[in-house]
This record gives sequence, C-alpha cells and structure tokens, in this order.
Amino acid sequence: MARGVNRALGSRLTSLFDGLHESDRRVARQTFWMGTMTAATVVGGVVQTFFSARILGPEGFGVLAVIAAVTGLVQLALSMPGGDTVTTFVTRAALEGRRDEAERILRFALAVSQSLSLAAWAIIAGVALTAHDLLGIDDSHIEAMLLYGLTIVFSATGSETMAVLRLANRIPLGLAVTVAAVVTRVGLHAAIWLTGGGLHDVVVAHVSGAAVQSGGMLVAAATSISRAGVPGLLRSRSVRVPADVLGFQAGMFARTTVGALNRHLDALLLTQFVGPADIGLYRGGRRIVDIARQPVKKMQLGVKVEYSRLWFSRQGPALGRMILRFTLLSTVLAAAGFGLLALGHEHVIRLLLGSEFAGVGPLLLILLVGAFVDASLSMATVLPIAAGRNWSLLVLGLVRLVAFAAALAWLAPRYGAVGAAWARTIAALVYSAAVIPCITSVLRQTPRTP
Repeated sequence: MARGVNRALGSRLTSLFDGLHESDRRVARQTFWMGTMTAATVVGGVVQTFFSARILGPEGFGVLAVIAAVTGLVQLALSMPGGDTVTTFVTRAALEGRRDEAERILRFALAVSQSLSLAAWAIIAGVALTAHDLLGIDDSHIEAMLLYGLTIVFSATGSETMAVLRLANRIPLGLAVTVAAVVTRVGLHAAIWLTGGGLHDVVVAHVSGAAVQSGGMLVAAATSISRAGVPGLLRSRSVRVPADVLGFQAGMFARTTVGALNRHLDALLLTQFVGPADIGLYRGGRRIVDIARQPVKKMQLGVKVEYSRLWFSRQGPALGRMILRFTLLSTVLAAAGFGLLALGHEHVIRLLLGSEFAGVGPLLLILLVGAFVDASLSMATVLPIAAGRNWSLLVLGLVRLVAFAAALAWLAPRYGAVGAAWARTIAALVYSAAVIPCITSVLRQTPRTP
C-alpha cells in the first residue's frame, strides 16, 4: 500500500512538473542555480560585514561607505553595462538566425564596458587627489580610494559574462567562480581581523575578490558562447550593431546614471548633515537590506531571459501569465523574508555588525518598507528591458530620483540618518505608483503572431 501511495505521489509530482511551461522550467533551473549563487554571496557578505564592522568600527565603516559611494556613483554614471543588451538582442538575433549579428552585439557590449571602466577609474583618481576634502576623506585615505576604484575595472564586464551564462544555461560555472571570489574576500577579511589590519587592508580584500570574480567569469563565458547562440568572439573585430541596439545602449547609459544617483546620493549628501559615525549606521542598515534582497534580484535575472524569448516569439498571453506568476512569487518571498528580518532585526544587527551598531534598528525597519515594495514589483519591472524598450524606465528612474532628493533635502537636515531612511522609502512608494501603469502599457504592445 505504501508503495502504491508513493507511486501515486510521484505520478502527481511528475504530472505537475510536466504541466509547467518549458519557460517556467528554465526559470526554475536558472533560479535554483542563481539562488545558490545568491546564498554563497549572502553568506559571504554576512561574514564579510561581520569582520568589516569589527575591523573599522562605525567611523571607519562610514569612511568606507563614502569611498564606496563615490566609486559606485562614478562607475554607474559613466558605465554602460551590456548584460541587458546581450540578453535582449542576442536572444533576438539567435531566434531569427542572425548569428554573426549576435557575435557583434556581444563584442560591442564587452568593448564598451571595459573602455568606460578605465575612464571611470581615471575620474575617481582625479576626485581622490583634488576633491577628497569636500567628501570628508582625510589625506591618509586617498590611497585607499584610488585602490578601491580598481574594483570598477575588474567588474566592468560582469553583467555581459553573466548574461552569456544565462543564455547558455551554464550558470553552475558562475556559481563556481562566485564561491572562489567569496572565499577570497572572506579569507582576507578574517586574516585582517586576526592581524589587526585597517581600512587599506579591507580595500585590498575587496579588490582581490573583484579580480577573482572578473577573471573567472570571463573564462566561463568564453567557454560557453557557442551554446548561447554566438558562433565566436574573436573571429573579427567588427562592433557594428543595428541602430536599435545603439539606442537601447544609450538608454541604458542614461538609466544607469540615474540609477547611480538613486543608489549613492544618500551617502554623499549625508556628509553635509551628519558625521561619519551616523553615515556608518545608515550604511549598515542599507547593507543588511541589500543582502536580504538578493534572492529576488537573482530571480529577476532568470525571468528576464524568458521574457525576451516570449516577447520576440510573439507569445503575448503566455508572457502576461508568466509575469503574474512570478510577481506573486516574489511578493510571497519578500513578505516572508523581510517579515522574519523585521521580527529578529535586533539579533541580526548584533550578529552582523556588533553592539556598536545598535542604532541601526530604527533605520532598518524603515528601509524594509521600501524594500518590500520594490521586491514585490521586481518581476514586472524588467519587462521593458526584456522587450528592448527601456526608455520608460529611465523616466521612472528620474521620477524616483526627484522624489528621493526632495524628501532627503527636507528630512535629513532635521532627522539625519533616520530622515535619509524615510526618504528612500518614500521614493520607493512613489516609484511603485508610477511603474504599474507603465508595465501595463508595455504589455499591451506585445507583438502578436502574424
């Protein structure tokens, strides 16, 4: 009887799995592997934060936050990540049999990203040498800022190489590289803590991890391009791409710049209102929230490929159903994860950051509200990118930036880091209210089968 029950249960599970759309199965596989990557990254980030907070203390952690904010702002303001371009337009070219075009698009994306990363590092060097006083960075930290800027050079092609692995369904290779990079960063942080190192040593650990990640991902992508629908990479030097690809990349450049301001403007503006210790508390809260958001962010990468396949295959109804399914899933995951974090936030803060960061608690609870709203809609907000129509997201990013800057200018002078946390949550609410009609409009334009 037990065997009969087991067979019946197995039959039901097999039937359920077979009933899934092939696109869902691919997303499930990719989400599993990227979820495993996320787990490795999150665990590494938790341990790394544990060591960094104790090595640097609130003040040193605040200085590192300012350096990271400047670096991230310059990187995103000047960079043109091509992962979305590869996902969208290599998919289109492969489906339509234009493999040479797919190769040129990938080569173009890689060349642009790497070239702009070098220019970004040069700008960071100029800021470090001439304007560090305006940022509250001492002369003793200039070298650390110059060194930290190298993370831009090493991470320049990360989005393109990850896109290749997603298209080739070889994400386990990315997992192996990620684990190696995490082990490098965590191992170096542990050594720094044991030997009594400081800010400069922590920055070396960040740069070393970025170098391992970048080199490994390039090798993994190079061995996977044929399975991604790209016949080669070095067969020619042509980077000629269709006009709509150039327009999409231009939109990505503008959207990335706005995104950089949305992500890093808070830490820079707070230097005008509060000291490094308060910035360190705020940054600690944001760091915990960013770690908690990783599972949903990784799922975004998986669905983006499938959205593009369905869009360019003219399967509008299937695309709409898929967006609905994964939006519900992301909402449930966000509610469960962020709810648990809110309930146990004091223990999490004490474990990750230490008793010196007890003031992070109120900031974290405020930030979780905005993070939940963002995570709930995250599966839908990638649709315009997957369809090659990212200009609407640029406008929405500008709306979010204006809302954030206005709220921050009003609240931060009065409430300091708490005001910055409220400003970030207010901006998330404004963005969510604006993005829903935008997604609905794009979905109505889905190509139909002739």
